[in-house]
Amino acid sequence: MTDNLKLIDQATWNSFAANLNVPIPVGALLHQAGYSSNLENLHINANYWPMDYADFSGVNFKQCQFTGAFSHLKFGAGTMFNTEVKHAYFSDTTFGAGMNFSQTNFSDTFFKNTTFDQNKFEEMHFSYTNFDNSIIKDSAFESVFISHSNLVGLLGLNLSQEIGKGIKLLDTDAPVIGLISSPYELIYGGEIGLTADYPYASLKQYGATTVLLDMASVRFKIDQTGLKKEIKSILASAPEGLDNIPQYLLAQQADNLDKIKVMAKDYAQHLDAAWIPGGPDIHPEFYGQLNTASYTHDNHYVREIFEFALINEMVLHNKPLMGICHGSQITNVYFGGTLKQHVEGHYENHLVIPIEMNMDIAMPTGVVSEILLKPTIGASNHHQAIDKLGNGLKAVAISGSECESESGSVIENFIIEPLIETVIEAAEGINGKPIMLFQFHPEYALDQTNRDIVQQFVHLAKQYHETHDAMPHYFM
Repeated sequence: MTDNLKLIDQATWNSFAANLNVPIPVGALLHQAGYSSNLENLHINANYWPMDYADFSGVNFKQCQFTGAFSHLKFGAGTMFNTEVKHAYFSDTTFGAGMNFSQTNFSDTFFKNTTFDQNKFEEMHFSYTNFDNSIIKDSAFESVFISHSNLVGLLGLNLSQEIGKGIKLLDTDAPVIGLISSPYELIYGGEIGLTADYPYASLKQYGATTVLLDMASVRFKIDQTGLKKEIKSILASAPEGLDNIPQYLLAQQADNLDKIKVMAKDYAQHLDAAWIPGGPDIHPEFYGQLNTASYTHDNHYVREIFEFALINEMVLHNKPLMGICHGSQITNVYFGGTLKQHVEGHYENHLVIPIEMNMDIAMPTGVVSEILLKPTIGASNHHQAIDKLGNGLKAVAISGSECESESGSVIENFIIEPLIETVIEAAEGINGKPIMLFQFHPEYALDQTNRDIVQQFVHLAKQYHETHDAMPHYFM
């Protein structure tokens, strides 16, 4: 569709977009301002100009780029031609009848509660794209390529009919790894810290297909107050002296608890491996202690129970599991271990610590110990750590007092500092079990050993992928 009005330029669009947070048709607003509803060569960046509830019906996009978090948008009776949708997050958005896509690429993009209805897709590529509780229905496909993308959360599309006709799957030999995520930690969006963005980037670097396990979506389906009551009730009536509270809890039945277990099992059956990254403190009641120094909140319960259930599924099916910082702590708690509720000297931004082998290990034959054969360094940002190690785990490395670089020197914007308190920095499953736990953050890739850790995890996931029959889950 064409009109005779002039095209809006980037500078003018930036000012115009600052007011697009109301459900008023954008095309009409453009026409009122004397501009065409055909948008060309624009960067539509929601990181700087929130556009929640904007109605783009009747608007055409050509050679544009979408970036950032968009919510409650509406598209329809328009086109996206030769447009790049990259590092974007769409929630509660509708691509309605007559919205057609041609030569448009979606990459590193997440759709949540989004509907595609009566659309046409042609000469397109979806790569590293995740769908969560989203729908594609009554749509047509022609020369659509999909790679490294998760379609489990995509409803309404009969893929078995479309694959080979209008859709071609690429990279089906890539291992599928689930990564715990929160919406605004998404895909390079977070700052350096305990988020999913660096793990996502490192997994992508080594060729894995990463499925974001969005905790906000899980919370949305759970009565959080009800879950808390269930947990308190079960623990109050539990036998005294339990040596493993999480596994006892998972064995019980309660409405919200069961819903989370089912969701974790549904996700896990489609995964070759799982990565639990950094996150919040863990409720001490799960390792039999009172809260003396933990920063917890009631909304942490959903993530904790989901992670316990996910770990349970990984262990049950001997699938590789990576736990980083919070992830290592909650895995240790799952196995009946305890935590130090506060450690001194580990919680500083851009802090690097020296890490050395645990001398109690005689033969380094595990999935972690075979990598940490010499002292290394690691990015550290935490105030809790493993105390008593859980059953089925063994310590591989501790925070050391020395390393090759001098204290106070700078490595890639991180500062090496001496530590006040030594903690377990790496652990692994006994008897070669594919469990890799790290208190530090190898995803920051400060040295070759850090990179080897991530590469080892992806290798284990690929081994599982190649030796087990995959479910018809349409992970690419």
